[in-house]
Amino acid sequence: MMRKLSTKNSLFKTIWVVFFFLCIYNNAKTQKLTIIPEPKYIQIFNDSLAFSNGRFILDKNILNLDNKFIEMCQNLIEDLNKQSYLKASNKKQLLVHFEAQNSFQPEQYQLLIKEHNIKIFASSQSGYFYGLQTLKQMVFNATLHNQKIPNLQIDDQPQFGWRGLMLDISRHYFDKKQILQFIDNMVGYKYNILHLHLTDDEGWRIEIKSLPKLTEVGAWRANRIGKWANTLPALSYEPKNYGGFLTQNDIKEIVAYAGLRNVQILPEIDVPGHSMALVSAYPELSGTPSCFQVSNGAPVVDWEKSKAHHLIAFYNNTVSPAKPIVYEYLDKIFSEIAELFPFPYIHIGGDECPKNFWENDPAVQKLMQDNQLKTMDDVQSYFTQKVIKIINSKGKKAIGWDEILAENKDTTVAIMSWRGTQGGIDASKQKLKVVMSPTTFAYLDYYQGEKLTEPSVYKGLRMKTCYAFNPFTEGADNSYIIGGQANIWTEQIQNTRSLDYMVWPRAMAISEALWTNLDKKNWEQFTDKIPTHFLMLKEKNINFSTAMYDPIVSAMQREDSLFLVIENETLHTDVYYSLDGSLPDNYYPKYTQLVYLPDDVSTVKIIAYKKGTIHVLSKLLTIPIEELKTRIQK
Repeated sequence: MMRKLSTKNSLFKTIWVVFFFLCIYNNAKTQKLTIIPEPKYIQIFNDSLAFSNGRFILDKNILNLDNKFIEMCQNLIEDLNKQSYLKASNKKQLLVHFEAQNSFQPEQYQLLIKEHNIKIFASSQSGYFYGLQTLKQMVFNATLHNQKIPNLQIDDQPQFGWRGLMLDISRHYFDKKQILQFIDNMVGYKYNILHLHLTDDEGWRIEIKSLPKLTEVGAWRANRIGKWANTLPALSYEPKNYGGFLTQNDIKEIVAYAGLRNVQILPEIDVPGHSMALVSAYPELSGTPSCFQVSNGAPVVDWEKSKAHHLIAFYNNTVSPAKPIVYEYLDKIFSEIAELFPFPYIHIGGDECPKNFWENDPAVQKLMQDNQLKTMDDVQSYFTQKVIKIINSKGKKAIGWDEILAENKDTTVAIMSWRGTQGGIDASKQKLKVVMSPTTFAYLDYYQGEKLTEPSVYKGLRMKTCYAFNPFTEGADNSYIIGGQANIWTEQIQNTRSLDYMVWPRAMAISEALWTNLDKKNWEQFTDKIPTHFLMLKEKNINFSTAMYDPIVSAMQREDSLFLVIENETLHTDVYYSLDGSLPDNYYPKYTQLVYLPDDVSTVKIIAYKKGTIHVLSKLLTIPIEELKTRIQK
């Protein structure tokens, strides 16, 4: 009886969720396409293809493609036939053909639907794969809304060749299974680079067979479950029971799995800073005699003192630039990394390197004298050039955060611009390849809605700002801008539910920014598509945020009077508010203009409904007046 009741409750919950999002999305008899990222060209023909009584079949006369790729495509086709809302019949076959079009670019495809035939034209496996991803989105949307897929032609190709997501698996560890799921999620939106941040102060996450202590010691730390940096360093006797690492067999499986799905894996070994896990395993690599341990999230850098100087660290989390053994060990590490990852680039980090311990290190002072180095930045440049030579000796090219641009002398190095876009602009003028990844548009670990209701992070980034991301930047030589990337740092992200919440749907906005030509982008049309994609995620038990519907709340001061200011990220909402502490609904005052806030108001409560309906979209926002005063527009 209890099992039956549980099943009924689960069914009721599913029906309610579907009803909720269907209310957001306007139903129609013919399909309103909701493809993300928006294709380059769509032509819809007059008649329509009704597929609800058919079954998708991959044409047996398939091209001479890799057998594993064909098997994966067949599984994708079967997934179309298993969707919850699709009642497939064996009586009618909907044939999916792959046809060669050798004049196409590698990721270019054409999807042609006529009658019961579906053709995907491409010049490579990646083109066929992306054609299937587009078809998959169309089928879900059509089955969800009981619509028809129209006969149509889609011609599509990406604007940028580098469309990346970075996942930090050091601060909090995500294992092979979770990474494979992350890949499945990202390829649905045509990302093709997964940048794995494998090492940092808080953990070394990849097996290096020639240096076993990296994972025996460096992969483990004292466990903490509270807010990041809100803790003291671990005591020496505390058990080191949090962590994990990817074996080399894990890496090989991830690389192969990703490769079939047109995803290249960019490995990052972050040096010379962010190296506490490395020096904990091998203390001889540090310039400071000490008993090191892997950081558990306690602060490493003194950010207040660092504001007036270069970075100041409480503990030396760097490898020594003056010790030959450091370069010997890095040579061993990068030899194994180069063998494991076929991608032509290896990321060497280079960011946020404290130098206060170097300043007091006699070996570093001697290094400066022997090599005519004048500043600590020169010392880091010396280190970086030696690491780049190691990378090049393995047949690879180096890429690093924009700090490595200073005094760079290597023309093969690429720059990942994260401190805004200036680093990328400067690098492009030096004729270096650039991946734009600025905090201002692409840091998905920042909170995304009303900060009082979101996970506690020091900065916010709304989805509309993500959507405005354009790697082509004024002042840059854009011929050297090869693409863009969004980054997910996991200091505040401990599990996949939290990870997915921070990534989706903002990664959809970034995907359209990187794939779709600027003249095809439209924010309101994009937000119209999102409810269908929420249901796609819900169907796969992937978490997501609806913070795009949270009102943006600030204040305005006019003489001695305070006024409430409310803005919306989309046009789909009506906003209601209360000033007396009660809980507002759609019968309360609707926000249409500035609202005067008398002195006796202590709290404002705000909620958003779908425009013209009784359906709640946002969280209930409770904003104290003292908080509002910190948001006065200037």
